[in-house]
Amino acid sequence: GTVEQIDGNLAAERGLSTFDIRHQMRIFSMYELPFGQRSRWANHGWAEHVFGDWRLLNIFTWQTGTPFTALLGGTASDNGTGANFSLRAEQLGNPNAGICGGSPLNFFNTAAFGLPPADASGNPTYGNERRGAIEGPCTLSWNTSIAKTFRFGPERRHMLNVQWQIQNVTNTPSFNGLGTIFGSSFFGQVTSASSMRTMSLMARFNF
Repeated sequence: GTVEQIDGNLAAERGLSTFDIRHQMRIFSMYELPFGQRSRWANHGWAEHVFGDWRLLNIFTWQTGTPFTALLGGTASDNGTGANFSLRAEQLGNPNAGICGGSPLNFFNTAAFGLPPADASGNPTYGNERRGAIEGPCTLSWNTSIAKTFRFGPERRHMLNVQWQIQNVTNTPSFNGLGTIFGSSFFGQVTSASSMRTMSLMARFNF
């Protein structure tokens, strides 16, 4: 998403990769509920068939965000030599507000950017902002599912797999868009978020 600002000047493009995720923590757990055969409760009869062998799966993920680059809007004459809207802002300080950013309306320090200074002839120059200077929002995700396999038929060869999945159990918003056009009314603000909590029920019959 961030194109070359000055054609041929690759040294000015050194910075964080667009896919850079600096910190990530994942926790997986699989728990078989204490019902059914060889368990303390519901270990015989119809109760075993209904409540036994249910499996609970949890996947918890927390990670820091991918980087963004502040760009300048304007006319086509202000687009640098790379492509449309490739001209970057002048970086005056550190734009990042902590490891996961600030509030949705003031996610990063917008005062850390300014217009590139003009040269002696009054023409605009290229901004000195490094590629990926803005650290994106963190992501928190907790997904869970509960599943059971019912076996029946001759020699119990038929199987019915039932699974209830919940994505984003805590219904925590994960921001995935930032206003990065310098001078825009949305500059420094969160502009989009990923989907909220969803549920799905799946049944698969093997025969």
